[in-house]
Amino acid sequence: MTTTGGVTTGSASNDWYAFVYVVERFSGEPVASSPEGTLHWVPDEELPGLPLWPGDRVFLPWLDRPTLFSATLRYQGGAYRGYEVVFYGEGGAVVGRERGGAT
Repeated sequence: MTTTGGVTTGSASNDWYAFVYVVERFSGEPVASSPEGTLHWVPDEELPGLPLWPGDRVFLPWLDRPTLFSATLRYQGGAYRGYEVVFYGEGGAVVGRERGGAT
């Protein structure tokens, strides 16, 4: 498992911070139940077909980059408004920044 990044999302009154990992190998079965629903493994190519938050679709391509990232995904009234992201290379050096609006 590789730590790939962190995502802050939400609004002024309801922020979330998530750590994002990439798992290339796993043995065993996911936990049988969770407050978030039934857990199961999904092949990468099936991710775009899932009911994802709009911001999730923004950061999924970043998981394939060889860098760490820290992003803020902005929502207002439940609607996606945009993002800001910083990419980090070796030793924590900033190697890129991006900003984007709702698509």
